[in-house]
Parts: sequence; C-alpha cells; structure tokens
Amino acid sequence: ENLPAKGPYIIAPNHVSYADAPLVMAALPWAIGSQTFFLGHAKYFGGPVESRIARVIHVIPVDMEARLTGALQLSAHVLRSGKILCVFPEGTRSHDGKMKEFKKGVGIIAKELKVPIIPAAIRGTFEMLSADRTFPRPAKVGVSFGKPIYPGNMDYDEIVKKLHAAVSTMLQE
Repeated sequence: ENLPAKGPYIIAPNHVSYADAPLVMAALPWAIGSQTFFLGHAKYFGGPVESRIARVIHVIPVDMEARLTGALQLSAHVLRSGKILCVFPEGTRSHDGKMKEFKKGVGIIAKELKVPIIPAAIRGTFEMLSADRTFPRPAKVGVSFGKPIYPGNMDYDEIVKKLHAAVSTMLQE
C-alpha cells in the first residue's frame, strides 16, 4: 500500500545477499516491477554477455567508485523517463548481516530530481544466501515497503539519515 502506482520514485532497501534484488522484484506488482530498474555493479553486469542479460532484467551496470557521475546520470535518466529506480544505498552487500551506513548518492538523486524514496526492509536473505555461501539454504524471507520520504527542504545528509532510520525501524518490526 505504500508504493505509488507509477513513477518516478526510488525504492531503497537494505542489502545483505545476491537474493535481495530478485526478492524485491518478486514483491512488486507486475505493473510496477515492469517499470523498475536496478543499479548493479559493473563487475557483475558489465561484460559483453552480462550486459545483455542486464538489459533484459533491467539492471544498469555502474561502477560507483570510478564513475559516480555516470551512475548518477543514468539514474536521473531512468527517473526523468517516469520509471522506478531501485538503489541499494549501502552500495554493497553486508558481510555480517547488519545494515551498513547509507551512501549519499540516493539523497542527491532524490533531492535534485524531487522524487520520493520508498524505504524497503529485506529480511531472511542473509540466512538464505549470505555473502560467504555459494548455494542457498531454506529460509523465511520477506520484503516490506515503508511510507514515502519526500526530500522537500532536507539536505542530502538529512535525507539519507531519515531513510536509514526508516529502514532500520522496519527491520526491527
């Protein structure tokens, strides 16, 4: 009930497993999921074959450390096209299952493009497929979507702190 029917907006979940993006996608209604794009590390989605697969599954390969400007431009293009962007604000998977600090990029994008951010809490994927596991094991998983955060007059740091607090609270519920 917290997801707007159409974009542009950003979905921002915690990140602990390779299973996180597929779980988010599975939780979205078709009309929303078909309009959703994910940022994915170029290390996994940047090769000749991988980039073709990425296009089909709506993953935008980015190198957030070497080409941050390009990642922000691609993100802006998706949102200006009225689409939905899923960004993992931690920038990488947690290796201990605990939520890490959020990077400022999600706040910059939301503020500059005046789009809301939907906090999302992913549960159970660390137990199912943690970073040190090759094969998944059975686990109860789930994702919930919080109320939109509108950037308004907040600065980038305030947006990111509010988002982090919202996801953290949702994970404790």
